[in-house]
Amino acid sequence: MRSARGGIDDHVHVLLRFPTTAKVCEVVQHAKGASSHLVTQELDPGGFFKWQGYYGAFTVSKKQVAPVRDYILRQEEHHLGGTVIQTLERILH
Repeated sequence: MRSARGGIDDHVHVLLRFPTTAKVCEVVQHAKGASSHLVTQELDPGGFFKWQGYYGAFTVSKKQVAPVRDYILRQEEHHLGGTVIQTLERILH
């Protein structure tokens, strides 16, 4: 599996593998739209949910996929336990 997602109250990190023919902005638009629909229609109908107006995207080498994926999957644990990797947080957040 080459995808991962993890989040805390104020941000989310996502690792995706998608074709080079896909535009990053369209992938992000789809992810934000689908997740907004899930939150507002299923998880918290009538509640307030809004994505920030910007995002960051970058590539990782094949060698870095596993450590980045592990970090993302354990994001909440890192924030709660004080084991945040500042370099990844600056890049990912």
